[in-house]
Amino acid sequence: MHELVLYTTSIVTLIFLKIGYIGVFLLMSISSTFIPLPSEIILAPAGYMVSLGHMSYWIVILMGLLGSMVGSYINYYIGEKLGRKFLLKYGKYFGFSTSKFEFMEKIFLEYGSISTFVGRVIPLVRNYISIPAGIVRMNKVKFFIYTLLGSLIWVIFLTTIGFYVGNNMTLVTQYVHHFFPYILIALIIVFILYVIVHKKRKKESHGKKN
Repeated sequence: MHELVLYTTSIVTLIFLKIGYIGVFLLMSISSTFIPLPSEIILAPAGYMVSLGHMSYWIVILMGLLGSMVGSYINYYIGEKLGRKFLLKYGKYFGFSTSKFEFMEKIFLEYGSISTFVGRVIPLVRNYISIPAGIVRMNKVKFFIYTLLGSLIWVIFLTTIGFYVGNNMTLVTQYVHHFFPYILIALIIVFILYVIVHKKRKKESHGKKN
């Protein structure tokens, strides 16, 4: 498995040398769909290329963010156009099992729109959270804002790690595991505040109706 990661990382680095920022955009577009291509092996090498002076930090961030948005919208429209029944029946053929689907759906239905923000930085969740958003036809303005903010955090996080750690995926993984809990805690705090405010507004709205 380790050898596969190293081999894939080498290919990604070669792609960046050949086509540069377009490679970042295309690979992040793929990574942000249901296709299991970890964003770590895309953005960390891109950050490494920045440290060598071959790429610009902010253009990498921009291309990574645009790719993340494109992939997220692909998933959104898959959910919107194909619907729940189709995905439950055929999702397993492209890596979206029934259990995974039900897990994503439960998260989205329980926590609402904010889950598209928090979910963008949680491994195994970030690739699929846009699908239930599409199924329920989540407000597109909210979807855009939450997905943009969550994706931006994740793209900056991984690119920065790649810049300082280099092309060593072992170290990248260690740094991701070290710093990820702090980011998650911050997002959980934001999430809790959102839930409190949302419930308070809902209660006030219900009180006015009565």
